[in-house]
Amino acid sequence: MDVFHASVFACCFEIVLFSYNSPFCFPWIIDNLKIPPYHFYKVIEVIIKEEKSLSRSLVKHLNQVEERILESLAWQSASPLYSSLPPTAPSYEDVAATKSPPPLPAPRPLPIPVATSFIAAVATAVGGAPPSSGQASLHQPETRPKQTGSLGLFYRKVYHLAHIRLTNLCEKLEFDESFHQKVWTCFEHCLVHNSHLMRDRHLDQLIMCAVYVVAKIYEHSDVNFQRIMEYYRHQPQARSHIYRNVLLEPKRMAQPSKLSDSPSRTTRRSPRKRPPPTDGSDASSLSAPPPNSVSEKEEQRGDIISFYNKVYVPAMKEFVLKFCPATNTFPTLSPLPVFKKNQPSPKRKVSANHHLYLSPQSSTVPQRGLTPRSRMLYCFSRSPAKKLKEMNEAVAARCLSGRPPKR
Repeated sequence: MDVFHASVFACCFEIVLFSYNSPFCFPWIIDNLKIPPYHFYKVIEVIIKEEKSLSRSLVKHLNQVEERILESLAWQSASPLYSSLPPTAPSYEDVAATKSPPPLPAPRPLPIPVATSFIAAVATAVGGAPPSSGQASLHQPETRPKQTGSLGLFYRKVYHLAHIRLTNLCEKLEFDESFHQKVWTCFEHCLVHNSHLMRDRHLDQLIMCAVYVVAKIYEHSDVNFQRIMEYYRHQPQARSHIYRNVLLEPKRMAQPSKLSDSPSRTTRRSPRKRPPPTDGSDASSLSAPPPNSVSEKEEQRGDIISFYNKVYVPAMKEFVLKFCPATNTFPTLSPLPVFKKNQPSPKRKVSANHHLYLSPQSSTVPQRGLTPRSRMLYCFSRSPAKKLKEMNEAVAARCLSGRPPKR
C-alpha cells in the first residue's frame, strides 16, 4: 500500500476513533502505520472538502490534527520534509497566490463533474498539477505561486497558521502595524534562512522569540517573556511544555578519539594528571568509556529563555542587528500575509417573517439524511410536488394561527 492510500485509510480510521471516543488519540494511528506526518496532512483537507456529511466536531478535530502536524510533527528529525527542503526555504511571497485581473466575459461553462474536481483536489494536495480544463480556467481568480507542489502548499499553510498566532500576540501586546510587520519579517527570515531551528521544536517557540527580540531592540521594557507567555496561554493550542521544555542541543554521537599512529611516541608521553574527583567520589571516571569507543551524548533541554539565549540569538544575531536605529542597513520588511476570509454560509433565509431557508443541493448526500423527520424538506427536481404543497399548507396554517412556522 502506497503512502497516499495508507494516509487515506489512516484518516478514515482517525475519524472512527474520534467518533467513538476511543482512548487511542492522534498520532497513535500514524505511529502504528509508520506514516510520516508530512505525508499524512496532505489528505486531510481533501477529505474534509469531499465528504460533506462530516459533523462540525469532526471537521474541527481534523483541523486540529492538521495544525499539530504543521506546528511540530512535520518538523521532527526523521521527517521526509528535510529531503525536499532547499538550502533556502520558500518565503511567504514564494508560496502565496497573488490576485490576477478579472478575465474577459465568457459564456457560462458547463458544470465540472464531481470526479474531476476530486482528482484535482487530490493532485493539488499531493503536489501535482490538477487536470487541465477549459471551463475551470475561466474561474481561477488567483495566479500560480512561485513555489508550487507539496512543499509550497505546506509552507503556505505554515505561514497562515503562524500569521494567525503572531497577530493575536501583537494585538494583545498592543503593537501597531509597523511593529507587527517588523516581527513578521524577523520570523519569516528565521523560517527561510534558519529552518534548522524548527527541527524537533515547535512553531510557537520561534514566534515568541521573534516577538521578544524585536521588542528588545526597540527598547520596549514592558515586553518580556513573562508577559508574552501570559498572553500566549490564552491561545487554544498553548501548552506549558511548549515554553518549559524546549530542545537546546539534540542527541549526538560523540566522535571516537584518534589513536596515535606511532606507538613509540605514546610511550614517551607523560601520563596526564586527572583532576581531583568532585563530591568525594570518582565513580564517574571508572565508568567512562575507553578512548576509542563511540558514546552517545544526551540531548539538552531547557525553558524558552534558555533557548533564546543559547540557540536563537547566535543564529539570528547578524540579521536582527540590522533593525537597530544606529545602523544604516535596515532590512526590507516583508509584507504581512493576506488570506481569504471564510466564505459565509450558503444557506439563505427566504423571508424575515418565516423560518424558510434555501440552500444549495448536494449531490453527495442522500435525500433522507439531509434533515430530521420533524422538519419539512423539498429538493428541486428531486422531491415530489406534494412535498411543496404540504410545506405551503403548513406555512399558511401557522400564519393564520399566529405561530411561527417550523423550519
